[in-house]
Amino acid sequence: FPVLVLVPGHIFVGYWRRDPYPQSGPRPEWYPGVPVVFDGPTIATLVEGRFLGLIETTTLTVGSNTSSSKAQALAHEKLRRNLLTGKVTVIDVVAARRAGVAPLPAVTQRADGVTEVVVSPAVEPPQFIPPVLVDEPDAVSGRRMVDDHPSRYRTWKASLFSLNATNALLNLRNGPSVQPVLVQDGALGELEDRLNQDAEFSLLHGDDLPEIYRAQGIERAGDLGVAEQSAFLREGKLFVERNTTATSSPGRVSRAKLTSELRLMARRAKEAHDERGMNPLFLCLGLLKWSHKAGQMAEAPLILVPVKIVARSGKGKFALTIDTAARTTPNAALLEWLRREHELSIPGLAEPSTDKAGIDVDAVLSEVRAAVAQRGLPFAVVAEARLALLDLTSFRMWQDLHRHGDEFLERPLVKHLVHTPVERFVDPAIGSGDARQEEVERDLETLETPVPADATQKRAVLWARQGRTFVLQGPPGTGKSQTITNMVAECLLAGQRVLFVAEKGTALSVVQRRLDAVGLTPFALNLHHEGSSAAEVRAQLKRSLGTRVSPDQAAMLDARRRLKSSRHELGEYPRKLHSKNAVGLSAYSAHDELLVLGSGPTMGIPLEIVAHRPEPLAARRSSPRRIA
Repeated sequence: FPVLVLVPGHIFVGYWRRDPYPQSGPRPEWYPGVPVVFDGPTIATLVEGRFLGLIETTTLTVGSNTSSSKAQALAHEKLRRNLLTGKVTVIDVVAARRAGVAPLPAVTQRADGVTEVVVSPAVEPPQFIPPVLVDEPDAVSGRRMVDDHPSRYRTWKASLFSLNATNALLNLRNGPSVQPVLVQDGALGELEDRLNQDAEFSLLHGDDLPEIYRAQGIERAGDLGVAEQSAFLREGKLFVERNTTATSSPGRVSRAKLTSELRLMARRAKEAHDERGMNPLFLCLGLLKWSHKAGQMAEAPLILVPVKIVARSGKGKFALTIDTAARTTPNAALLEWLRREHELSIPGLAEPSTDKAGIDVDAVLSEVRAAVAQRGLPFAVVAEARLALLDLTSFRMWQDLHRHGDEFLERPLVKHLVHTPVERFVDPAIGSGDARQEEVERDLETLETPVPADATQKRAVLWARQGRTFVLQGPPGTGKSQTITNMVAECLLAGQRVLFVAEKGTALSVVQRRLDAVGLTPFALNLHHEGSSAAEVRAQLKRSLGTRVSPDQAAMLDARRRLKSSRHELGEYPRKLHSKNAVGLSAYSAHDELLVLGSGPTMGIPLEIVAHRPEPLAARRSSPRRIA
């Protein structure tokens, strides 16, 4: 499907990368369907969406030693420059033939003086040529997934995550949180490899070119050729160019504004890292472009490389480094969307192959392109890079709910909330009968906690060990973190595992310090913030395995003896305070009655009287009344 691209003073060729006339189904939405296209934005969209391929044919003539990638890069560069002037025209040869436009007659002068005119006959529309399929077609086919979880459970998942263009993982919108990074086609793999080798890249504005390039008429990094961009990449320099459509200042973002946006991205990434323990800043390598509205293309990243933006000395200077606490991953949201919406599974993206340093990016892009082409999907896979803030928290929770749904639905509380939400929850861990209650009271009496706790807090610790479902709440300063520490210690003593989760890292730090104070550091694995790196996890596991506990039995017996004595003394106090004598009075009740009677005349009574039974005392009480 050939195409002619006309620019002032020159013509080069192009070709449709997808079949514009499929054997079945409607005509693709991306295809203009007209012989001539004059609109610059439409042409740019076709090229950027990888629907229209370009080749600079002069580089392929006899005597030229230029690779096909170089020929394509030169054609793209010429198109880019002429699109700025609006003087680009595309002629669709197939559409012209279908419209009845025939080639001009060819006039030649023969050696014998005869003028020969060759008129091309009417041509039939080109016949369909079946595509060449890759080996093992089953590798990219998939069975459409059906969510058979209960409706209420599906509602929970839908509230967390949506597989449509509103999701940033499926549609990187143009904005301050998404910065285009200029990397020439074929260099994404080199960029990812160097980042994994701990290389550091300076982030520069597109106008920050040396004067030697300006003298050659190159004003911005986007106008650099392939060789020049490769040289800057080897020097550790990346150019960032973002265009804005804001009515106040349309066009390329200024150097000052880019500095402000990069500083904001770095601060937001650090805040999220400190609070939630997850770095939301990624370098997105490779994009899958798909149409979510007529004339609007969405960009879904293929590979997510966790990175950090570090401020360097000097005004507006930033460096890009890899985040060693996380690992490079494919876009799991895109994989899920392809499986659910298009019945497409791509093993090379789900489990990408590796090279000398990290993921083999070029192999991933090639496999995704092959899978999309084999299925005939109207997508484009482009080798471009974006620096973006992406919050993966909701998707990871959705993924957890989806993958472990059957297991979660077996949990008593989840089963109750899904199937019988309006009924009273009956916790199967709660026993019944007086014998069970006596056992609970006995356990409370013998429960030993490393952090001092009152009766209510001890009851919560006991419930946690029994596996009961409950909510423990209270205002600040009421001992919730102490109770959690005691819960962890008691469950560890019972041979159980505990996962403590909090919305922010501050709560985790408080409990971590309390566990450290009671000597449980070797048995606590920190999965938050810097503790989540693979190296730190291995170090913590090594410390735990090497821990040897040597309890002091004599000291423990002495402490328990003193505890028993103190507990006895404390228990004797309320017993003596409320125990009644022979006449039915306790120290507490007698004092209470005295307060009720108030002041008045008194009469001394010998202590021997109150030692008698209540009947003689009643008779003596009536004696004063008879005398009166």
